[in-house]
Amino acid sequence: MTATLAWNRYGKSRIRLVKIRRRPGGPHDIVDLTIDVQLEGDFGSVYVDGDNRACLPTDTMKNTVYAFARRDPIDHIESFAERLTDHFAAKPGVSLVRISLVEQPWSRIHAQGRPHPHAFVHAGGERWTAEVTRDAGGGRVSAGVGVRRISPRRVHDAARHVR
Repeated sequence: MTATLAWNRYGKSRIRLVKIRRRPGGPHDIVDLTIDVQLEGDFGSVYVDGDNRACLPTDTMKNTVYAFARRDPIDHIESFAERLTDHFAAKPGVSLVRISLVEQPWSRIHAQGRPHPHAFVHAGGERWTAEVTRDAGGGRVSAGVGVRRISPRRVHDAARHVR
């Protein structure tokens, strides 16, 4: 009886990236991301033959994210994810790339009635999310965005409804 190795996926999870977005002549911002990189493809030779040529090491995935972040202003996390999928989809053996990002927003601390130029605090419990998937063969791209952990509050006419 022979075993058949089918569908393979592997990657690097929870890549932490904190970057100062520098704007010439303007205030700087903090970009705080958690990124997951997943590669799908024919990686059977890695498991069956011990041939690692088609296997991109997970630390290389992490370092690639850091290298791209160094050159990219990361104005929109979806665009940053799309550039990463373009890069990883060109690797040998890869048939599909999925990049998932979660952004933790930061805002400036107010001191003496004005936003402080260098001090930040987490903006709230919400997290901005994006997921971009690219098919290496046909180049098909799909993207989804959302918000997690949002806490809506009703404040209009709240005093009337308090018992």
